[in-house]
Amino acid sequence: SSSSGGERAVDTNQPNVRITNCRISDVVSAVRFTAATARDGLVQGCLIHDCVGFDGASEGYGVQGSGSRIKVVNNSFLTIQRHAVYISGGDATHSATEWYVGGNFISGLSNSAIALYSPEPDLPVQNNVVIGNRIDYCVATVGAGGCSAIGITERCYNNIVANNIISNVTGANAYGILIKGETSGSVSTVHRPIGNMILGNHITHDTTTGEDAIAVLNADDTMILNNILVGSGSKNGIKVYTAGASDGVMATRTVIHGNSIHSYNWPIVLNDSNVSDTHIGFNHYYSNDTNSVRDLSGVLVSGTPAFSSTSSRIAAFVVQGSASSFTLVTWAGSQPSDQILVTVQSDAAVSSLSSGLVLHSHCT
Repeated sequence: SSSSGGERAVDTNQPNVRITNCRISDVVSAVRFTAATARDGLVQGCLIHDCVGFDGASEGYGVQGSGSRIKVVNNSFLTIQRHAVYISGGDATHSATEWYVGGNFISGLSNSAIALYSPEPDLPVQNNVVIGNRIDYCVATVGAGGCSAIGITERCYNNIVANNIISNVTGANAYGILIKGETSGSVSTVHRPIGNMILGNHITHDTTTGEDAIAVLNADDTMILNNILVGSGSKNGIKVYTAGASDGVMATRTVIHGNSIHSYNWPIVLNDSNVSDTHIGFNHYYSNDTNSVRDLSGVLVSGTPAFSSTSSRIAAFVVQGSASSFTLVTWAGSQPSDQILVTVQSDAAVSSLSSGLVLHSHCT
């Protein structure tokens, strides 16, 4: 079936609503699920386009709402004013949980393609999966915050963003993936995204006209694992930072492991002293000019924490049995509890570590 014109094609608070193989256009919002009673819904195989909003920038959605166990799969979203998929807490009485957004093609948006958002007093948006979507041509022209291909904002907990392909996200404040908390408030009141995972995404991003590929702002316990980021321009691959001056502003316990980061100004940036407990390891950095693998110098840190480094070429050295003490390098810059990352010098005549050695240790 097809629908065009009017406010919404489907607006429901009922369970088990299924919308399949439909064409929907020229509406404020194509599909909206509301209230806790909206559960086990399905939007599949639909063409949803030209949801541009008639009365301003706050209108124009593909699929939006709260509820639980909603599946949005294998649809095409074209020319949407705000968001192709918008998952929101709804209000203080019901949340948005266990949505599955996968296999969709999204192109021609003026704001974030897929947005998860829960401000106070809404209940958290949590345990949702955004996987395997193709997002192309999002241009940040609507909304003061610009756009990201995928955005996770404020009270969003334990969501997974995995295996999405993102390209051509442009405009001021335009990110590939943005995880963003509030910028003011005390430790007990500020709302930060917690426990979200960014896994295995491929982002091709021209930062001359956009922002960082992946940005974490005022968020806790974020895992950024095994992503491929290919960029150009003056911005960065992964940036962890804070904004605001209150004591609740922080970004803690971010894990950045196994990413391949190509041709950004800096592969990884930790931007200020309110960024803490960041774990970085086993990433591959490729520089802007020589396309060669970069070592730990691919991480830029402003303020604290800070990295120090030393470079010493170690001759062949064998440890057998239970050797109790040996010294290879004296490093005055190390402190108790520091983590030491070991790498092989790329120009060394011998470039191997035996299987008996580990690539990191802790300074005691």
